[in-house]
Amino acid sequence: MKNGNLRDYATRLPQKSRLPLISDVVDGLQYLHGLGVVHGDLKGENVLISDEGRGLITDFGASHITTVTAASGSLSLTTLRFSAPEVVMGNKQPTKQFDIWSLGCLCYAVLSRKSPYYQYKLEIQIVAALTRKELLKRPGSSDDDNDEEKDEFDWDDDIKQDWDAIDDQAWALIMKCCSPEPGDRPDIARVRELVTDLKVWDDRPATKVAPGADILKLRVEPKIDLRHVEELLDQVRVCCHPFANLLKIDCLFFQEKIAASVEVDSGTADTNRDNAPADSETNS
Repeated sequence: MKNGNLRDYATRLPQKSRLPLISDVVDGLQYLHGLGVVHGDLKGENVLISDEGRGLITDFGASHITTVTAASGSLSLTTLRFSAPEVVMGNKQPTKQFDIWSLGCLCYAVLSRKSPYYQYKLEIQIVAALTRKELLKRPGSSDDDNDEEKDEFDWDDDIKQDWDAIDDQAWALIMKCCSPEPGDRPDIARVRELVTDLKVWDDRPATKVAPGADILKLRVEPKIDLRHVEELLDQVRVCCHPFANLLKIDCLFFQEKIAASVEVDSGTADTNRDNAPADSETNS
């Protein structure tokens, strides 16, 4: 998508225009949680902005991949900044409560233009902060004056003030989502209510598409270009000659299975049509 991801797109907007994007993410997450899907890696990079300027969650269902604790070093530094304390406490499987924490961190980053735990530069420092269940630091607080080192994750280096203040109501929402104890975090339905209370100003054209529906459809019904797949396998065959025949067979087998499936479906439909008059005559 030409507008890129939320992390980059939000920097081009005044703060009040970022709130509708947060509302989009909340709608999308509510849609996923309603389906029983846990995202597991919610952050600005995983929210794409449509041509209409709406936020669409991508890469959902990553919980089956994100199953190693942050302390092992398997998570990127960016992902770690959006990870809940339970990840470093031994809970390897992301949950809906985990997503709520990440959502709070995403709100924090979008509204303030600062990364969660921006005062820490090293992974081990962030892991330590999560282990002791340290709360997020509110940008503009008095101890920020002592932070002379520039945040390497700041979103826009051209702006002298590299952060935006977060008002009390939005900060309360973030703190609820980022409660250290998973059981103290609101569910996504309650988060939706809290975001509605923010009185989000949104002048974008209305959309009739259910939040997350298009992305989910693309994931469930991927469009496969078999010709392109075969071309890629041909390229791999050049580098992996000993496996050339196997790769070719796999590709042909894949194509034949798809073709056979289409023929069976068509044949079944034709048979049903042919049998319909006969059944009527028999009954009469």
